[in-house]
Amino acid sequence: MKYVIKYSDNWADEMDVCGWGLFSEEEKDNFLKVIDNYFEDACEYFLYVGTNQEIEYENKEDFMNSFEIVEISDEEGKTIKKIFGHSYGFSPLDAIMYMEE
Repeated sequence: MKYVIKYSDNWADEMDVCGWGLFSEEEKDNFLKVIDNYFEDACEYFLYVGTNQEIEYENKEDFMNSFEIVEISDEEGKTIKKIFGHSYGFSPLDAIMYMEE
């Protein structure tokens, strides 16, 4: 199975921020693990979407409300990758990049 993880939120009612990424099951599990590990120690998260724009999340639940995980078949995953590539827009990997440091 493959997974499309979609991200959608809004910065200050001025700019929509959205995108998606194509994940294997292992990559999806790692994505969720990174988020779990981050929120064990932190109670909030700032997602920087520009040089001085940030979206503030007060907790893990608030952060995860911006994501939707959709399970798709391997064949659907191949088709998506062939036509659109591995990700588009603000990828979910962008959202956790600093969590892994």
